Amino acid sequence: MPLDFRDQYFGCEIELTGINRATAAQTLANLFGTRAEHSGGGYDAYRVKDLDGKEWKIVRDGSIHPECRRRSVLIGETYKVELNSPKLECPTFKIGHLLK
Repeated sequence: MPLDFRDQYFGCEIELTGINRATAAQTLANLFGTRAEHSGGGYDAYRVKDLDGKEWKIVRDGSIHPECRRRSVLIGETYKVELNSPKLECPTFKIGHLLK
């Protein structure tokens, strides 16, 4: 029997640098039309709820080598950024508005 992707749950992790966690969280909040909250902790987490109330997290990822295009700026831990999605499912996850 073929697997129907629409019946599956999934999550996404996106690693980035060149942007700090606070800016990444605010950018995501702007995309959803919601607000970012800094919850801190060991991963210096930020939380952003989407329009369905699902919580996305922006956290520190120690495996990332931080970089920034501005050479005069010293970069540190805040540029180690990982975006973690909530539990997603194909029928309710509308990616079209993210691709505009």
